[in-house]
Amino acid sequence: MREKSNKVFTNPVISIATFFGGPLAAGFLIAHNYKVFGNTSAAKKTIFLGVAFTLLLFSLIFSLPQNSINKIPSAFIPGIYTAIITFLVERLQGDKIKEHLLNQGPKASGWSAAAYGIMGMIAIGLFLIVISSIEPFPGYEKEINVDDKVVLHYSKKIDEDQLSIVNLLLKQSGFFEETQGADLFLSSNSKLLNLKLIIDPEVLSDSLIISDFNDFEKYLNYNMIGDRKIKLSFTNELLSEDYDIPDTTNYQYSLEDELFYLHSYQIGENHTIHYNAPTPLIDIQVVASSIRKLKGYFPEDNEVDIVFLNKGDNYVIKFFVSKELWYITAVTDRLKSTVEYIRKNGINKNIDLYLIDNKDLEEIRI
Repeated sequence: MREKSNKVFTNPVISIATFFGGPLAAGFLIAHNYKVFGNTSAAKKTIFLGVAFTLLLFSLIFSLPQNSINKIPSAFIPGIYTAIITFLVERLQGDKIKEHLLNQGPKASGWSAAAYGIMGMIAIGLFLIVISSIEPFPGYEKEINVDDKVVLHYSKKIDEDQLSIVNLLLKQSGFFEETQGADLFLSSNSKLLNLKLIIDPEVLSDSLIISDFNDFEKYLNYNMIGDRKIKLSFTNELLSEDYDIPDTTNYQYSLEDELFYLHSYQIGENHTIHYNAPTPLIDIQVVASSIRKLKGYFPEDNEVDIVFLNKGDNYVIKFFVSKELWYITAVTDRLKSTVEYIRKNGINKNIDLYLIDNKDLEEIRI
């Protein structure tokens, strides 16, 4: 939009165009005024600064975590830069504009300013399209909000069932409840799911923090469905360098660890079900109700712990039984009938039965 060289844009008109067209539109309008005032050098600098400030603004916005951006009201950022530019126009050109108008100098029309605002909006839109077409985190094409503070970025190769389980475990763990926000990155290979956290590597020198991360990784694995394990690792903000948890060894499965990291459902004063996070509450309640009804097998004054695990296609139930009784047919038949009774009360999957020795915690499937 061409304007006669002696027309100036007033501050209110520039402010409105800036709100919709950004610093880019403001740069051209302010530069036009400088040309009217005979300061071509300042006009060129203003156009350059308008472009530079626009790029800086978008760089700042795209550097923020997605969960932080979602919390910012849509009009907040335009309001901030419009207020700044309004102040600068008043400071740098206010007196010149007033003098121009007092001398009967013509004003540029609001429609002309609107045209610049529209062109600025189009430029911003094109810029966003280009930026959005560039993959921000190579290898992590998708994302899901774990909660309002945590975003899980994941590879398109991740199975949706696995994704939903990992998402559930992240929520149930409570590990990120005290954080201000976090971006997590999930990928997979044939053996492992790899979960990365952005972290300053110096933090990994703190033994207490390392212990917390070890506990978190164990929680994820003891509550996971299926045979694939989750490996916890770390990376920098550019995802260009990875770090492992230092001074740790691959831990082996143990029932003591499993009971520690599983969730618990109290049936009664002495009866407890230990279960993994993906187990539906309704199925846990079926087990609890069945145990209450089988008072002959599970007296209320005897301490009884039951392990009940969702393994995806089936359930696993574990009873604590002394090893001396493992091969007594009457005992095993009674436990098998107990499991069948539980299943018929509303469990829609097969239930595999395991026995655990009370002393050495050795396990056997029957």
